[in-house]
Amino acid sequence: MSRGTYPKYKPPGVEWFGEIPEHWEVKSLKRIFIVLNGATPRSGEPDYWDGEIPWATPLMTWIV
Repeated sequence: MSRGTYPKYKPPGVEWFGEIPEHWEVKSLKRIFIVLNGATPRSGEPDYWDGEIPWATPLMTWIV
């Protein structure tokens, strides 16, 4: 795998991720975004789609 052109790398603190450029910061998504628990609107309601709100379905993964 090619690493690109960064001069130095460091471990990010997540073993499976590999190394990241030394100047990058590692942050939890909950520190960057506001995550609200709710539901995506029904796909059969066209009034809820193609508007200004970007809909996303969060995926929770538990590493044990």
